[in-house]
Amino acid sequence: MQQVKDQHTVPKCYLKNFSEDGSNIFRKFKKVTKEGLTNIELRKPTSLKKATTKEHFYTVDRGTEPMVIESIFYSREIENYYPKYYELLINPKISKLESLDDRLRILMCLLSLHCRTPKQFNYFFKSVPENFQDRIDLIKEDYKTSHIGNTLINFIQTHEYKAITIVKINDSSEFITSDNPVLILNPDGELINHKFKEQFNKDNVILIPLDHKHCCILKNATDKNGISIDGKVFYNGIKRIDKNCNFAWEINAKMIKSADSMCYGREKYIKTFFSVYKFID
Repeated sequence: MQQVKDQHTVPKCYLKNFSEDGSNIFRKFKKVTKEGLTNIELRKPTSLKKATTKEHFYTVDRGTEPMVIESIFYSREIENYYPKYYELLINPKISKLESLDDRLRILMCLLSLHCRTPKQFNYFFKSVPENFQDRIDLIKEDYKTSHIGNTLINFIQTHEYKAITIVKINDSSEFITSDNPVLILNPDGELINHKFKEQFNKDNVILIPLDHKHCCILKNATDKNGISIDGKVFYNGIKRIDKNCNFAWEINAKMIKSADSMCYGREKYIKTFFSVYKFID
């Protein structure tokens, strides 16, 4: 299998939907860590081919197939399906999923965006008990496969009964995204991405901006009185609602906090957003 050195921790198929030309995307550094970075912020786009890449991040050093994660799992089983399910989710004519397989694939595509990032890897490593620190290098190597064979599977199973809502922004505001693009909120609306085990809390709400106008919300279904339904019932319907700039601003502010080092978006909006945000943050 062909060796791939530069591996995307956020896939191009996802970032492409925040791009205006399908090849490049504008970015904003969360923190300036190197001299001169400020001069290129928001002034010119970066190539999707180079955005969010790390050398051999998923390459497995042990075993017979070093590209099993990058090429077999992510490329074949996730990124190959992502465009189809992205179009399904944003299509206003589709009101329900046709099969449980569709639901599983959607969860795989969306929730893997969370598990695969360096920031989430690091949160796991910080959770390793002190008495295992002498084996941390081995644990880090093993976690490359464990994050799809254990973490992602448990993450999906925790939220497999969540109802799906698609929010569309109905004014000129837009969503931005980041190098850590999945937001996990507790029932009080607080961002708790930094707590590794919270992804396995079924009471939490998950939000994923899909493009500059659409955001997917995975949330427990409720009865007519607004009380959460705690039961193993699959909700195949897709609820669609419109929101305005207030919702976009709220999500974007949380996205900045979630980001590891970079935020991404469309040129005009991301420049406008950060020209205002930097004065009030």
